[in-house]
Amino acid sequence: RKRSTAEVVIGAFVAEALNVPKVGLDDDFFDMGGHSVMAIQVVTQINETFGTRFDLSLFSGEKTTVSLLANLVTEEQLRLKENAVAQSATI
Repeated sequence: RKRSTAEVVIGAFVAEALNVPKVGLDDDFFDMGGHSVMAIQVVTQINETFGTRFDLSLFSGEKTTVSLLANLVTEEQLRLKENAVAQSATI
């Protein structure tokens, strides 16, 4: 299947943090040598790029993959958009 924009962008962030040329959708960040300082770098880039407000807990799951991160970002963007629409409807 074709990668989503979020998967491509987050994959690039993770690859850059890990200093590797490419990261698979299901490669685990920590298994590939990632650590908390690298995770902070990735979270910061995600928040700046996608307008989200994640913290380091984004990386606290059992397995942290590009696929998982992209899904969480997409869900959060939808939630933020729905909240903005709901707020504008009450004004």
